[in-house]
Amino acid sequence: MTEFKAFPKIARLNRDIIITEKIDGTNAQIFIDDDGNIYAGSRNRWLTIENDNFGFARWVHDNK
Repeated sequence: MTEFKAFPKIARLNRDIIITEKIDGTNAQIFIDDDGNIYAGSRNRWLTIENDNFGFARWVHDNK
């Protein structure tokens, strides 16, 4: 039988962090600034409804 290797302890974070989740099939992000403005983005650009990425910017706009 293979030797059991215990999972090491994970240090607690004592600072502000940003948690992200990968959506399969595309790279997308939603950013909300301190003034409450909401932005939709792809891997390397901000999206607009006119210059969208498979309807993601429209979805963010409609669900803000």
